[in-house]
Amino acid sequence: MNDNQQTASERRSFPRVELRTYGHLITPKENWPAHIMDLSFHGALIAIVHKHTIRNGEEAQLSIEVEGQQPLRLYGYVAHQKAHMLGIEFRANGIDQQHKLRKLVGKDPSSDYMNRSIQKMIGDHNKN
Repeated sequence: MNDNQQTASERRSFPRVELRTYGHLITPKENWPAHIMDLSFHGALIAIVHKHTIRNGEEAQLSIEVEGQQPLRLYGYVAHQKAHMLGIEFRANGIDQQHKLRKLVGKDPSSDYMNRSIQKMIGDHNKN
């Protein structure tokens, strides 16, 4: 199999951690509420529930809500999308943000914060 035939998971060099939390995807044109699905040191998979005009390759800032802390702000671009799911690939971020990301990715996956159900998040979002 050559590089072009590899799946995204086979090319992935950073493990992904399932994470269920809120965030915002900020592009040069818009600010979209987002649901964070999973996270790694290199990128994130997010869901944008509302209809959007985001394009692959578009620069973006992903702001992730972190309980009891300032939001984690990561810069990158939209790498891929399918339906309402978008893959965000991170670019170099500041040392403080990398440290926060490392702590967040290293959290205990059994915690309630990390295992909130997507249905509850969507329900909470629809109430607002």
